[in-house]
Amino acid sequence: MSNKEIGQFFSGPRVSNLLVLAAEIADIESTYAIDPMVGQADMLVALQQHGAHAERLYGIDIDGDAVNAAKARLGNSYFLKCDALSPSATDLYNSHEWDLVITNPPYVRYQALDTFYGENSVETIRKRLIETLEALDAARSKRPYLEAARSYSGLSDLAVPCWILCACLVKPGGKLAMVLPDAWLKREYASVIYDVLNTDFTIDRIIIDESRTWFPDAQVKTNLLIATKRNDSRTTPDNTHVHHIGLSKRAASEHSLSGALAYKGHAGDEVFVDLCRNGVNLSNSFVWARREDLSRVSYASCPEAKTRTVSLRDWRLNVGQGLRTGANGFFYLMENEDGRVSNSIWENCAGLEPANACRLPLMPALRYQDEIGDAYTVAARKTGYRLLLISKPIENSPDIAERELTSLRKYIDYCEEHDVVQGGRRQHIPSLSAVRTNGPLSSTPDVDRYWYMLPALKDRHLPDLVIPRINGGVVRAYLLAGGRQVVADANFSTIWVSGKDRKMAHAALALLNSTYVRLELERHCSVLGGGALKCEAVSLRKLELPKPKSELIEALSRRGAELAIARTIDEATAIQTSIDSDIAHVMAVNEQASVLLARWREELDIRLKLRNE
Repeated sequence: MSNKEIGQFFSGPRVSNLLVLAAEIADIESTYAIDPMVGQADMLVALQQHGAHAERLYGIDIDGDAVNAAKARLGNSYFLKCDALSPSATDLYNSHEWDLVITNPPYVRYQALDTFYGENSVETIRKRLIETLEALDAARSKRPYLEAARSYSGLSDLAVPCWILCACLVKPGGKLAMVLPDAWLKREYASVIYDVLNTDFTIDRIIIDESRTWFPDAQVKTNLLIATKRNDSRTTPDNTHVHHIGLSKRAASEHSLSGALAYKGHAGDEVFVDLCRNGVNLSNSFVWARREDLSRVSYASCPEAKTRTVSLRDWRLNVGQGLRTGANGFFYLMENEDGRVSNSIWENCAGLEPANACRLPLMPALRYQDEIGDAYTVAARKTGYRLLLISKPIENSPDIAERELTSLRKYIDYCEEHDVVQGGRRQHIPSLSAVRTNGPLSSTPDVDRYWYMLPALKDRHLPDLVIPRINGGVVRAYLLAGGRQVVADANFSTIWVSGKDRKMAHAALALLNSTYVRLELERHCSVLGGGALKCEAVSLRKLELPKPKSELIEALSRRGAELAIARTIDEATAIQTSIDSDIAHVMAVNEQASVLLARWREELDIRLKLRNE
């Protein structure tokens, strides 16, 4: 089984060195440290190289080969082969108070856990974790950790219970140093981690792999987190302004991820340590540093700005994802210039002639970005796809002409009787898991719904605006013309206005295409291996925005209406300049709006270049 399948990506010397530097361990020679998912002991080796005594370093791993490799590297350290989540590790956990818990936990998706833990793996892991936590000689209450262990989602990565364990092991005043994916704050199932951190820890800093080069095989953007467990559990942590440092691949040398840095007469790792220690604001093509809140929503470009907690919902804007049919090859047809529709199953398999689009129960549908073009508005007539939306059993559909009804019968019968090619695979469409929930085969008597009838469309399927979920360049929002008459496919995140207010839809078009929102999305959305930005609904919901005051709504509505009909790039650019000015003026505090806007644009430009390098 591959390392990727078991969530095993060894940290390597450069990531381990950076994490140790970021931890700022004051008395490293007397530090007791443990890595509960030690792998080949990269973290512990880095600690020893920075002055830790090998006799005070401990590691656990379920992989015997990895443990043997760790023992070969650190003969004077102690290593245990077992599942770190199991009670069999508690004797080691209770042997010391841990000044530092440092690790790169395994990121195994819940779907793969049965391979390692057997059936009912989620509950098996939960039971082991609870038993282990209960057996720990914790210096203070284990209640928040036990609550997290009992309540975390069954859809969680294996990393989530590992996080809970590691956080509990840290002694008061000790440090937690973890490797984690950039998407950690965007996954709803990881909310228990936020709760634990906010209950017992002060987050010192988060380090970000801006160029996705630290773990090239994993093809994900990586973060490092350092947190200190508070000595007094009765105090409230301040995790609202956490220091973040982003390193591009330009910051790295052959032996260090910060080896090429230079700042104020210092160079290499020394610069990185100074940035960690001093918490300065900085931004260039090598590194950026600023303070952000725990939800990763930052206003470093406007450090004097007041706290903003306004979301899209406050603008009466709802966010979701477009339609998943479960069988696109069946439900989507293409309309040609003559107004006739078909698809490969219709023509090649069922042997039917293209049908008259006006005589079938169809709705215009937007499936792909390449249907949009350069404009900011998508007209129904410009979309090439049509969604087959049959609302009644076809035998009870008097609105469908006899000729088209015959064609539909043949189309449905063929798909019931044959496996057809869809997405490069031969499948029996009515038996697909996402299709059979619609209803049974058409031969089944006395039922109201059959497999070929999609459920009723929701608002998220018929939105006012869409944003592509995968963005190679700058993120753009598009207005769907016609008042929610176009179906948006699941390739798009969708936005719709409460109350079907077209004026607010135009304001949303302006707002979502502003430099400010584009920059926020660059900051918070996940970057894929090829440099594309994945813009999901969860990231859009977490946007923090200016208050929707009537004057701003009026101004953005006018700008959005103009942008919707802009005919040239120059015309659109001029409108966007006005949009940016409107937003900067309401968000600037104690500085000129033009200065704030220049900072936004500079950072957006840097981020676009970094993810497309």
